[in-house]
Amino acid sequence: MRTHSGLHVLCGVVFRESGALMTGGNMEPGEARMHFNLPEVPPDFKTHMRS
Repeated sequence: MRTHSGLHVLCGVVFRESGALMTGGNMEPGEARMHFNLPEVPPDFKTHMRS
C-alpha cells in the first residue's frame, strides 16, 4: 500500500508542478514506474520534484 499511495502523491505533485498527466505505469511490491505526458523533461525536473 505504501508504493500505491506514494504513486498517487507523486502523480499529484507532477501534475501540480508541470500539468503533465500520467499516461501509464507499472507497480510491483516495493517498486514502481510511471509515465507522464511531458513533451520534454526539464533539466532540473528531478531536483525540483524532490523539494
